[in-house]
Amino acid sequence: MSGNEPDRTRSSFIDVVALHGGDESLVFVDMMLTMYSLWAGSQGLPFKVIEPKRTAIGRSAGRARLRIDGVDPAWLGERENGVHSIIRIPEGETRRHMSFVGIRVSRAANAPLPTAQDDWGEQIRSLVTAPYQSLTNRLTGFVCHDTAEVLAGDLDRFWQERA
Repeated sequence: MSGNEPDRTRSSFIDVVALHGGDESLVFVDMMLTMYSLWAGSQGLPFKVIEPKRTAIGRSAGRARLRIDGVDPAWLGERENGVHSIIRIPEGETRRHMSFVGIRVSRAANAPLPTAQDDWGEQIRSLVTAPYQSLTNRLTGFVCHDTAEVLAGDLDRFWQERA
């Protein structure tokens, strides 16, 4: 891990909630859940999807919860809490879609979540996967152009800019 090593004796609960963008925001919830799971796996940290929240036909219900053992929730929350957006062209379509999810990191599995979109805080990350690649950390101004690597769990160098 990078910058200000977190307390590895704690667990973090990451809630990912669709905020705006219709069906595409449901896809974004799944993308973020996968990103955090891949990051935890690359760090050798035990993790478990606690609430994938699926509808009767298997579609995302717009909310997921992930537990990662061995990472301090204050450390992770400082880097991830807030609103994340993505602009992408879904497979089989030609127009761009913009979606938003809220991320909340806590130390308790039953922590209350904000009820209104405005209560999630500021937008901290913007991803663009089409027509070009760009990822901006709005907290630090860090920009990279390999969004696929970040979505595949390569978060450490992204977070280094925060240290």
